[in-house]
Amino acid sequence: MTTARQKFCLGLSWLYNMIFAFSFLASSSLAFADESRLNASQFLSRLSDIQKEAETGNVIEQRRLAVLYIAGVEGKPDYKKGVYWLTRAAKAGSAFAETLLAFMYVEGLGVEQDFAQAAHWAGKSADHNNYAGQLIMGALHEAGAGVVKSDKIAAEWYGKSAQDERDMGARYKLGMMHLEGSGVEKNALMAENWLMRGAEKGDAHACYQLGMMYYEGNGVAQDYHEALDWFGRSAEIGIPEKSKVLRELYGNAYEPGEEYSKTIGKFMKRDPLVRANANYMLGKMCESGKGTKKNPEKARFYYTRATNEGHQKAAARLNVLPGKNGAETIQNKPGALKGWATDKRSTFDGRDTSRQ
Repeated sequence: MTTARQKFCLGLSWLYNMIFAFSFLASSSLAFADESRLNASQFLSRLSDIQKEAETGNVIEQRRLAVLYIAGVEGKPDYKKGVYWLTRAAKAGSAFAETLLAFMYVEGLGVEQDFAQAAHWAGKSADHNNYAGQLIMGALHEAGAGVVKSDKIAAEWYGKSAQDERDMGARYKLGMMHLEGSGVEKNALMAENWLMRGAEKGDAHACYQLGMMYYEGNGVAQDYHEALDWFGRSAEIGIPEKSKVLRELYGNAYEPGEEYSKTIGKFMKRDPLVRANANYMLGKMCESGKGTKKNPEKARFYYTRATNEGHQKAAARLNVLPGKNGAETIQNKPGALKGWATDKRSTFDGRDTSRQ
């Protein structure tokens, strides 16, 4: 059977952790992105000097000042001041400020929630060829928030965003749209290729959907080994530590593990339980012996991981599986649970890109 294979290094989760959590900051200034990761209070002694520079029209200091206020430079977030300085920088043509300002309007942070204003500023950012602005435009059109609802237009914006190496989920979206025939022609090969490209950037959602394609035989030949492989990758990617800066900026509006806010994640139909789902599928396959030998102990391990992340079906399976409870299994026999793909591959061994 011929399957598409994409070259992966052993440390795919490491690669994902190395991607800038706040990657659209990096699109403006790497140095600025690094500074924003520091505790905002460290800048308190410099605040007056930064503000003086910002008042003179220094766009770099305006956007820095905005982020510092949002992150709580004076002890707690001041979203209104953040929006004020973002607006000044955005009006001066800063793509970074335009992008972050769009997020602020999407979530109503420091301003009234206003999707039309979000589209206005995201559109300006997109006009500056900012891939994050393009992604926001795709999400807004997909949801019909502040703009006309159109999967076709959404796919066009996602397509533009996906051209940037710092992918924020546009490749996953294009894969799903081709898989479902939403806004684009239904094409399983294109779907697989776009999902592969998303997976290459450490997108847990793309890995999971590839797993489902192979598990169900949806657009590809059914292959439980491949499915197990992709579910394993999705489950192990994890949430990068560098996402702390996003929590500082968005507060409760932050979507853990993503590069944007919760509302944008909903508009893009990103499932916050994707890793739980991947662990559930791993448990299901270990329990049934699909793609691997039957192993109730490993099944219980993955069901426990899924349950801990809020997966109800996994919790139900734990109640009927024989053997020790999940906590005891994990604590007492961790070594026995490693190398789940024992009858195929146990490392990320490489995937062919020839069909891309």
